[in-house]
Amino acid sequence: MKNTNHISILFILFTTALLSCKRDEISLPEFSVRTDQNTYKAGEEVLFHFTGDADNIVFWSGEKGNQYANRQRDAEKGTPYVRFITGAGIGAQNDNLSVLVSKNFNGNYDAAGIAAATWTNITATNVTLPTTNLALGRTYTASTVINANSTPDRAFDRNAGTVWQGVGMANQWIAINFGESTTFNQVILKETAIRTTAYRIEYSSDGSNWQTAITGANVGVQNIVNFPAVTASHMRVFYISGSSNANLNELEVYNNPSLAKKALLSTLSTATVAGANTPTVVDLSDFASSDNTPVYVAFKYLSAANALKPRPWTVSAFSVTNTLADGTVNDVVSSFANAGFKGVNIQNASHVWTLAPNITIPTSITVTAGEAGEAVNEDWAISAAIPLNKVSLADKGVPVISITTLSPPTVYKYIFTSPGTYNIVFHAFNQNIKDKKSVIKELTLTITP
Repeated sequence: MKNTNHISILFILFTTALLSCKRDEISLPEFSVRTDQNTYKAGEEVLFHFTGDADNIVFWSGEKGNQYANRQRDAEKGTPYVRFITGAGIGAQNDNLSVLVSKNFNGNYDAAGIAAATWTNITATNVTLPTTNLALGRTYTASTVINANSTPDRAFDRNAGTVWQGVGMANQWIAINFGESTTFNQVILKETAIRTTAYRIEYSSDGSNWQTAITGANVGVQNIVNFPAVTASHMRVFYISGSSNANLNELEVYNNPSLAKKALLSTLSTATVAGANTPTVVDLSDFASSDNTPVYVAFKYLSAANALKPRPWTVSAFSVTNTLADGTVNDVVSSFANAGFKGVNIQNASHVWTLAPNITIPTSITVTAGEAGEAVNEDWAISAAIPLNKVSLADKGVPVISITTLSPPTVYKYIFTSPGTYNIVFHAFNQNIKDKKSVIKELTLTITP
């Protein structure tokens, strides 16, 4: 009798375990999807018809940011840009700050480590402006005009003595209609004294929908502003804040590829200077590699021992981005706080780079200057390793059905807004805590204007 009971208990336990295993098993979902046609117009509703028993369905439209192939992307070679703002204090020694990049710095933050590395100086010196001012001979408009002697064409007459002036400052603008698609990456702004404290350079393909090329401040007597090249038929300066009325003596526009990969600092020995508090933007494509070898960015301060007083410097708003072919902009380094800069004194420890306001969460780096006749001072501030191909924004799909959906739809509606050929993916899957089984269905649609 005891043996019989023992066998019965074992049978019950075995059956329970078997049923439990069955419950843990999940089946491959049956799933299919179709559309009524293969070609649609932009703005036309597309109906995706489902059949099957999938617990979960995720939709990938194939548009920017919604591509299945990029769902786990963490690195891709694009166009990396480094951005920062430089400010020089009072002094007579020019060109004592330079920006350098290395691909083989060994991470030893000392004189020997610096000497062992190969450094490329990307500082712009002896700047030559292009001869073709793209702004000339175009159509000009402005938000307002204060009087008949201050019309917008006065900012394009190659006469710094005339001026466009609007009514007020905030939300005023002066615009150029090129009349055709035009590529440009540099503007020169000239105003009387420093009245503007914040502005945007904007561009548009239709004169109505505007995008920002760069945001800057303190226009001043002459401000050279560089930014990643854009192509558009319209451009404008949009005023955010300042004193008095928005005004501009001259506005010049150039396509200057030679400066795209050079750092134009806020004070140079030449007559061309970047405006204070206007970001310097440098294309680092020459340093990006397919294997994502990291680079190091350095700010080198070198003052001479002569009768001229050295300039102190501040560098702020440091960041690095990676712009992919589809236009996605990924943060590689978002600020000084995670750039990992360290100072290295080479000569004269009296004046060294410091992280401000503190080393824990720095927002800038600064180096003070000595007096005329002081000993040579050489100091470096070097970043941590920067992987230029980093992708911070993996593509994401749109959940259509989940296991909690009470009444799963059999049709999914979607509208493509731009013409093109789209590779669409539906990811159908069943899943429990232990397992996941998936089916991928792909379609290709052509969207016409």
